Amino acid sequence: MTEKDMTNESHETQQVHDASGNELVVNKDKKNKLTNVHIRHFGYVRALGLTLVLLYHFYPKIIPGGFIGVDIFFVFSGYLITALALEEVRVNHRFVLKQFAERRFFRIFPTVFFAMLLVLPLTILGNDDLRYNLVNQVFAGLGFISNLYEANTGISYANHFAPHLFVHLWSLALEVQFYLVWGIIIFILSKYIKKGLSGFVFLISVCLFMISSLSMFIGSIFTTTYSGLYYSPIFHVFPFFLGAILASLAGISSTKLIRNLSQKWSLKRLKLSSIIASGLLIVLGLVLQFDSKLTYLFGFTITTVIVLSLILFLRLIHEKTASEEPRLIKYIADVSYGVYIFHWAFLIIFLNLKIPHGMAVLLTVFCSFAFATLLFYGVDPIIKGKRKIPKQLRYPSLGIMLVLAVFSVVALIKTSEQTTLAKTLWVGSNQQATQQLTLNKKAIETGTAGADTLVIGDSVTMGTTVAFGDAPKIQTAIPNAYVDAAGDRTISEAWTDSLKPDLKMLPDNATIVFALGTNSVDSEQDINHLNDMIKMYSPKHKIVLVTPANWGSGGPFNSDKVADYELTLTDKKNVKIADWRGLSKGHPGWFDVDGIHIADRPEGRSAWINLVKTALDAK
Repeated sequence: MTEKDMTNESHETQQVHDASGNELVVNKDKKNKLTNVHIRHFGYVRALGLTLVLLYHFYPKIIPGGFIGVDIFFVFSGYLITALALEEVRVNHRFVLKQFAERRFFRIFPTVFFAMLLVLPLTILGNDDLRYNLVNQVFAGLGFISNLYEANTGISYANHFAPHLFVHLWSLALEVQFYLVWGIIIFILSKYIKKGLSGFVFLISVCLFMISSLSMFIGSIFTTTYSGLYYSPIFHVFPFFLGAILASLAGISSTKLIRNLSQKWSLKRLKLSSIIASGLLIVLGLVLQFDSKLTYLFGFTITTVIVLSLILFLRLIHEKTASEEPRLIKYIADVSYGVYIFHWAFLIIFLNLKIPHGMAVLLTVFCSFAFATLLFYGVDPIIKGKRKIPKQLRYPSLGIMLVLAVFSVVALIKTSEQTTLAKTLWVGSNQQATQQLTLNKKAIETGTAGADTLVIGDSVTMGTTVAFGDAPKIQTAIPNAYVDAAGDRTISEAWTDSLKPDLKMLPDNATIVFALGTNSVDSEQDINHLNDMIKMYSPKHKIVLVTPANWGSGGPFNSDKVADYELTLTDKKNVKIADWRGLSKGHPGWFDVDGIHIADRPEGRSAWINLVKTALDAK
């Protein structure tokens, strides 16, 4: 996504004609540098990749596999960077590593720097979640090691409990790491190989593709935590080399492969094939799951092969037609890199400020495209020396930059070491410890804990027990309730660790509220424990099952399977269902950014507590 160099320097044009007689533009400046290569219709690749990524981040439940949009960019970058390098050697008879590095730097770094300068001051307006590990994130982002940093944190890419503001820069880091290594390899090859360079690039690309793809395949067999593979500059670099393989065969100028295929394939067939390939990628976006083993065994490889086919089809369409892309597609392609860099930070900030989800998405799209447009068409040409800042704007621009810099420093100084959720769990656990002492004392004196209701839950339940402004608390709405909640708790853990001892202290007429399942990984085992609990305790106790709701990316959890099963138990004696998933559907404003927790969402807390209370009161 960072591969297009827009240059308007004075240059001479070398005309290269393909098999169909169409002109392919290759520009050289006065210093004989390759400056601009334009292949028509490649904008569709960028537009498709960006759309999938945006939809995945905006609506992960609807398009859970939209993360493959990043892999679309990886294949495309591998193709275009390699093709440009080979074309430079063909035209200039050498590959200048310094110029290659400069082009990459001035295309990549300014956008990241200005994006941080613009969004960091906004974090001051939100809570600690926006500034969680912010200093580390900024240094990792500017140093292009975000993938290594995120892998080191151990937080799943699909886990939005504490979303890093710049987590999406992992893909840019991986791309830059590829550029560095691949640029050096091509430089060395071009220096010592004067003929047949494309063939050597092909062989090396095939070897590196096989090593990387097989590493991901084998690695995915022996793990259930996939983020380490996803971020890896070894396991996840194979899409770049697949693109490089095609570049060595198809390139920028016409090659034997391109001439032969161009003669055999009609324009109509190529367009239809491009549509089918795009449709298949959309289907993969709808069916792939981030934490599914199949995604890593086969999903990414299938995706990259389809992307490669799409690039080849569009490359051939370029050969067979002189028509340009629609202006809208060209515009989206131009600003796609900037939109990608801006969108995630804006989305997290707007959601953190409790802006309704739909409005947050609209604001994110507008702001991302607006600033990406400003940077691409306004700032980038100035940085590259192709345009000067108007005199009347120099001092105001400098003033704005200084103000943004000051507030960015303030934001970094206010970096938080704990998320809101972590603080909630800490406060809640202290409250529960105090409550436990009281209940134990009653149990010793009377034989029972004296609680009318036992609420067993995870961090969602914990969030309803901790004070937050005027938000309701479960202790107030349900007096004489004993809450036993813990972060990351599963049904199986609750059954073995805390449920049985707690139940022994309850009087026979006490009610059990079971609000677990959000963290379910082994849903079959959890469902078996649910059945054991109902069989053992429903004869003497009324049981309320609260269906778990996960409206975020889902992660490795099977909360929906637990909820689906609980909804089949409505006819069980002494069992009532509080359908939190059903009630909360269509209310993203009730949840934190992760789509799960409600600790600092008064409306969500109120709805959850009232739902439980209604189920408790039901006959």
